[in-house]
Amino acid sequence: MEVVRKDYYQYQPAVEQPQPQKKPKKKAKKSYRLEKAMAALSISVFLLLSIFLLLRYAAITEAKHRVIQMTKQLEQIENQRDKLKIELERVSKTNWIEMEAQNRLSMIYPDASQTYYIDINPTKVALLTNEMNRQLSIEEGGHEAAEGSIISKVLNKFAGLLKI
Repeated sequence: MEVVRKDYYQYQPAVEQPQPQKKPKKKAKKSYRLEKAMAALSISVFLLLSIFLLLRYAAITEAKHRVIQMTKQLEQIENQRDKLKIELERVSKTNWIEMEAQNRLSMIYPDASQTYYIDINPTKVALLTNEMNRQLSIEEGGHEAAEGSIISKVLNKFAGLLKI
C-alpha cells in the first residue's frame, strides 16, 4: 500500500500591492467670507446706531435738566420781583417815609419861627429870563454866522492866507 503523500500547502493570503490611492477630490470649500463681512458690517452698524441713539437720549435728558433748572431760577426771580414790588409799595407810602425821617434821621416839622416866606414878582422874573435868553442867542448867533455859511468859511481861508 502505498501511501500517498499529501503535500500540505500553506495558504498564504495574497499580499495586496499598495495601489496609488486616489486622493478624494477636495470639495471646494464654500467661502463664507462675504457672509462674515456682511455680519460684521451689520453688527457694527447696529452698534453705531445704538450709540447714536444713546447719545441723543443723553442730550435730550441734559436739555430737560437745563429746562427744569431754568424754570426753578425763573420762579426764584419772580418771587424776588414780587418781594421787591411789595417793598416798593411800602417805601413809597408817605406815612412810612415820614416815620423813617422822624425815627432814623431825627427830623421834625419846623416851627412857625423857622418858616420864612419869599415874595417873588413873576413879571420881573419873566423879563430877566427873556433878557438872559436874548444874550445867549446873540452870543451863539455871532459864532454861528461866522462859521455857518460855506462862503464865509472860504473867505476866511483866503483872508488867513493873505495875512501870512
